[in-house]
Amino acid sequence: MGQDVSRLVHELNNSLAIISLQVRLLSRGEAEPAETKAGLDIIQEQAKRMSQMVDDLRSSADPYQPRLQTTDVNAVIRYAMEIQRPQLQMDGIVLVLHLEDGLPEIQADPYQLQQVFINFGNNARQAMLEAHGGGRLTVASRLVEAEGSGERFIRVEFTDTGPGIPDEVMAHLFEPSFTTKGDKGGMGLGLAISEHLVLRQGGRIWAENNVAGGATLTLELPVPCQVVSAAPEPLSLSAEGQPDGSGQRVLIIDDDATLAHALGDLLREEGFEASVSHDAGRALELLERAPPDLIISDLSMPQVDGRQFWRRLLERHPQLTGRVLYFTGDSNSQEARAFLQESGCNWLEKPVRAETLVHSIRVILGQASEPGMGTE
Repeated sequence: MGQDVSRLVHELNNSLAIISLQVRLLSRGEAEPAETKAGLDIIQEQAKRMSQMVDDLRSSADPYQPRLQTTDVNAVIRYAMEIQRPQLQMDGIVLVLHLEDGLPEIQADPYQLQQVFINFGNNARQAMLEAHGGGRLTVASRLVEAEGSGERFIRVEFTDTGPGIPDEVMAHLFEPSFTTKGDKGGMGLGLAISEHLVLRQGGRIWAENNVAGGATLTLELPVPCQVVSAAPEPLSLSAEGQPDGSGQRVLIIDDDATLAHALGDLLREEGFEASVSHDAGRALELLERAPPDLIISDLSMPQVDGRQFWRRLLERHPQLTGRVLYFTGDSNSQEARAFLQESGCNWLEKPVRAETLVHSIRVILGQASEPGMGTE
């Protein structure tokens, strides 16, 4: 509990410092309308971030539990650095961005990544300010591939022109409450928190000194594997040339009978033909007799679970793999996250609003646009 409270205080202080700086800049009354709007947007975003942390504390949630969604890492870097740019300029530090174009989107928590990048920036800024009264911070991103395995990662590097990291400090850099700031402020939690957040999203983090001086903090985040599935069969069209939503067949697989039948009732009200199976192995037999237009499946089930079901589906009915929607309460576990990224399946987190579920189904069936999947 003490560590959680310390972590919360540290991150709330970061957001309060950002808000305070923006208010100070806006109070001068010299900003253009566009700059004023940008400053107010930053204040609103930080208030939202603080509210989310308080909600986590109120609900006794795991403070490091990521809320995964499709994320553009470069966009998060730009936003985090734009927040810090005024402070860097006031401290005489030049910010340089070398962000590789066309990086793939990944499943990550953008708010947590923002925390990591702000912590990286703060550490580099303080090191350069204390040693030289200024300097140069270079933030770079690129796609890298692991030798042998072919796994791909997005690598982000924060390189400063500070004094470097002494050997005796390097050994303890990511330990909670370890700080070199003494009574000058700082709780020694920034890098420890950053490591936790990155690890929980399947990545890794490390630090090293540069030959030419200064230090580099690096993180790597995994890129989902590309799995090629056969394209689903086209839907039938009505006379007006629009997808005919009536009578589309949906198979629901969930070992929770109450939930499965409630989903079935909901979909029937929306005009779908819904059938229910409480066993994924049995569901495979049903597919042989009457292939559905869409499959809604839980991930965690006894005997044959959602992962095993999808692999058997890929072998026997590859044309249906693009029409699977996982409805799960386990999407943030390391095993589940790896599977969802590998398979590229659509998914929704339990609980979910009925409107979101129905809309996601219509998206997969080509009856709607702008899916809400993978973000609930």
